[in-house]
Amino acid sequence: MNPTVNDVFRFCAPAWEINERLTFHSQPGGMLAGLKYDPEGTKQSMGEDSYPSMQFDTFQLTESISAGAPRTTDTAKKNSPVAPQQVVKYRCAFSRQKGLFRRDPTEPSVPKGALDWLALIIDAIETTRDGEDSVDTSLGGTVIQPTRVVVEENENTENAFHFFLEITLYPQHHCRGERQTTLA
Repeated sequence: MNPTVNDVFRFCAPAWEINERLTFHSQPGGMLAGLKYDPEGTKQSMGEDSYPSMQFDTFQLTESISAGAPRTTDTAKKNSPVAPQQVVKYRCAFSRQKGLFRRDPTEPSVPKGALDWLALIIDAIETTRDGEDSVDTSLGGTVIQPTRVVVEENENTENAFHFFLEITLYPQHHCRGERQTTLA
């Protein structure tokens, strides 16, 4: 049986869903077919055959008190509602030979450039993995508002354009001590 977002800890669910979508869409025939996706951040992009690539870089968590979090009858947790914010950052690398954007935008068979790939990656994050290409900015109900996306140029080498793709997530609120509970 394949796990669903409801099987995953509340703390991990939004990032898990993004990973599942990127994995699904980077398969042959998917929206990101041809992208070398590395969720563990272990690959080193070296040569032309390494591009386009995307790998996990960093994770950041910020928590604050929120009146909007679920209330509990447990006295130890009663006054500790949490509004979490998570930032997941990926490194993306694209061949300079393909250009910054598709050299002939009227011809779909022309290889995609760096900005074309970034647009596809962001769309894939917002697209379900049910085969229907349905837009779902709630990431399967794991977040309370759509993600915030920041693309930042990292460096350009003679072979590749390098970008950071930073995705800010606003997970469902919870009470302290309940990060390991599931969404179901």
